[in-house]
Amino acid sequence: MPKKYSRQETLSRLETIKEEGKGISSLYKKNFVNWSGTSMDKNNPEYYSEIISEWLLKNIDILVGNNIRQVSRENYKVFHPELDENAPKTNREEERIAKELHKEKFYKELGEIFDYQVPLKKTQKDTGVGKIDLVAFNKGENNVYLLELKRRDNTETLLRCVLEIYTYWKQLNEVNFKKSFDFLPEDAKVIPAILIFKDSEQYKQYKSDHPNTRKLMKELGIQTFVVTPSQYTIVKEN
Repeated sequence: MPKKYSRQETLSRLETIKEEGKGISSLYKKNFVNWSGTSMDKNNPEYYSEIISEWLLKNIDILVGNNIRQVSRENYKVFHPELDENAPKTNREEERIAKELHKEKFYKELGEIFDYQVPLKKTQKDTGVGKIDLVAFNKGENNVYLLELKRRDNTETLLRCVLEIYTYWKQLNEVNFKKSFDFLPEDAKVIPAILIFKDSEQYKQYKSDHPNTRKLMKELGIQTFVVTPSQYTIVKEN
């Protein structure tokens, strides 16, 4: 049985990060952000994600401020050699799904998926900087969506998924990103979003008793899209 922690033990980890004044850009990687289940407080056990989300809502400036630095990459458009039919197949399930979704291109509520595995690094020295799973453009809404994809059997918390894509959104140089894809209008709004499977762990948390996490998502401007496994249809959640 995994070790359980109290509310105070959970909060102490966040307070340490705040006091040190660093580490916010890697907050989504911290193991406590991915703790599942409830705290060990006998009288009032709470989901760890809810404890953390509540604290982040009270300390929202550490996320929306300048603690997560922008990585000024010049060109975000990259060549994908694996699109060659003769290229080796990937073993990464999420990357495979991303390729399949990209191949279909257009989805009514999402728009056109125009690229995947978009790198954020400027140089190899930019350690700890990831890739955006999928990017889509809804021409009618003039919205560009940066999408964090989680496969159906992924057990990460909804909170981790949210913090990951929000961090990537903050690290992105929007001006250079739009220039990299010349069909994107200068005034298009770039929105961080999650793409989760229906009946996945993240979807269950989104639909159940995680009000603080939902409030945090709204505060950070995170949009949710849900994939139906059988047909790969994508629906936008309110």
